Amino acid sequence: MRKLIIHVGPGKCGSSSIQEHFKSNERDYSLQSASFLQLNANWIGKVSKINDFPEERPETNRVKNRASSHQTLILSHEYLFQKPRAVSTICKKLEQYFQEIIIIGYSRRQSEHIKSSFNQWIFRSRKRLLESYNCLEEHGINPTLFTSLERYLIAGALTDFRSTRQLSGDLILNWHKRYSRLDELIKNTNATIKCGVIPIPKAASPNSLVKDFHLKADLQPINSRKNQQEIQANPQFNQTLVEAVSNFQLLNEIKLVEPHKKNKELAAISQALTTKSKNKTTFETRLEYYIDSFFWNSNKKFCEKYDLPTASFEPREILTKSIIRHLIKTEQIKRQHDPEILIETYQAMNAELAQACMELIESKT
Repeated sequence: MRKLIIHVGPGKCGSSSIQEHFKSNERDYSLQSASFLQLNANWIGKVSKINDFPEERPETNRVKNRASSHQTLILSHEYLFQKPRAVSTICKKLEQYFQEIIIIGYSRRQSEHIKSSFNQWIFRSRKRLLESYNCLEEHGINPTLFTSLERYLIAGALTDFRSTRQLSGDLILNWHKRYSRLDELIKNTNATIKCGVIPIPKAASPNSLVKDFHLKADLQPINSRKNQQEIQANPQFNQTLVEAVSNFQLLNEIKLVEPHKKNKELAAISQALTTKSKNKTTFETRLEYYIDSFFWNSNKKFCEKYDLPTASFEPREILTKSIIRHLIKTEQIKRQHDPEILIETYQAMNAELAQACMELIESKT
């Protein structure tokens, strides 16, 4: 049976790992007459806008040629999740080639997604950092008493998480709403949606992302154990570096680094930093609890509709908006009366950055 698999992401839900797996094993999958194609984001945007494949575009020809020449075609890009109309159009334009169309997408705790997005992209965006800073000031909160990540989480709580939208401006965190919208758009096609959650629960079978994707796609796994290993595609940036870059971007109009740029350089600096991860404060933990509480009702509906474990989303503690507002004000008062805590944190960060600079210089010489 000829089959089309559309992997819609979203970003920060294991997309890069899935994409790297198929790209690095392209030859093995070609033996099964399966082809993987990572789509172009600009092309996806154009398809979404005109509800059609743009003519005289190389990407359109690539998609059509792969569809006509392979038993199984896997199309992937995390931007597809933000453009459900493009997914619907792809299904309608390509269903003439395939008897079966499977749309696969993932999800994760919103608290984890928001923090991961900040530490990957948002900390490099002066516009978004200023937005969080100004939001706190507008609510009578002194932003200088909080780290850049804390400001981002607080602003999210104060705006019902409108401020934690994607860099593109799309709000994607309500998984139930977003997947239900996609479901509605494809109802007149032969496509079905299969949802997953990361991290894959340890008790699940299979218990790896790549294997889970194969199961949902009904794909024959390749034989090599090596080729089925998880690939960590996105670099993990050190929290000290994230805070330092955030502060530079906030204080200067010139751009030190843009989102999606200089990943290798940032990864190299992160590697030189001695402290690989910071212990979360109780305050940051409570902010996470509130995020998961805010989305809990919609997540329960999402899990019921797509047969997912509610334990993957259940808040460790239910917090209301009035409670989190009180906790934010209490934390502000505490830090105003005891600024040494924040001062010591920044002193330790400065010392760590100085050491990393020396190590990098020595390694170059």
